[in-house]
Amino acid sequence: MMAKTIQSAPTPAEPVNCLDPIRVKFGQGPRGLGAQCKLVFPADLGNAYHSFQPSWILDFSGNNAYLNDEDKKAFNKPLGKAVIGPRIDCEGYHNEGIYLLQEDYMSSKILGSKIHRKTAVIVKVMDEVDKNALGEVRALKDVDLYIDSGMAIIHKQKKPVILMGKGDGVSILDTVQFKDAVKGGNEKEIDGWLEQMRPLVKEQVVFWALSGKRLLHVDFNLGNIHIGAKTAPSSTSQEVRFDYPIKKARVLDFGYPGIFKVSDRVTKEEVEKWFELQWESRTSKSVS
Repeated sequence: MMAKTIQSAPTPAEPVNCLDPIRVKFGQGPRGLGAQCKLVFPADLGNAYHSFQPSWILDFSGNNAYLNDEDKKAFNKPLGKAVIGPRIDCEGYHNEGIYLLQEDYMSSKILGSKIHRKTAVIVKVMDEVDKNALGEVRALKDVDLYIDSGMAIIHKQKKPVILMGKGDGVSILDTVQFKDAVKGGNEKEIDGWLEQMRPLVKEQVVFWALSGKRLLHVDFNLGNIHIGAKTAPSSTSQEVRFDYPIKKARVLDFGYPGIFKVSDRVTKEEVEKWFELQWESRTSKSVS
């Protein structure tokens, strides 16, 4: 069966500057750069991962043992009709970027033919169908963000595509307050914001690890965390400002290499201790 063509905007806008030094330093930069920081748990886990993992952290969630028959067929069908809008995030590990939709989307009949509003959906274009793509589908299902997946023609190439729920808010990296604080070298102010985010992120990471899904999110860099924000016009453009104090945070990005399965014997105390080490490693960066 031929893959249906997903129409795309003639010249997609690029709202996110993939070479923005703030995003490269504090979050995941463009493909190949990654986050410029020393991690207790490596950002690119790869073969080096196994020498760092606690015994209760098992394998990557995309391994064959964790996938059911439906998961393995996630890209065996053509994706339903969709109209791709502007790209909103850069290429990442094993993906070619994230896009918005220009029209509402109706998921496949197998999933109940539900209509998803374009404002509530993002589109992730994967490099290829492999355990990385299948693992992301499985993880998105586990956290109730999966909408649909399949093969589509994008920019004249047949690609695996995942449609998922769009998280509310924005990364703190893209807000006026954070950018101003970095430019001004105001570490104390940044530390205060991160301390407000810490328990909110921790609660989610621990919950997923101890839930029936036993899912561990290990890539919670600042680019993968959305907080409440609002957009207001300035003298020259639209300014995005986060809500202060920070009371809401949502961990996103469930792709390789950031999602693992954990033992059903792991304790809350073990996960919390692990989280604190990871949080310190990701946020202990000089703003100078």
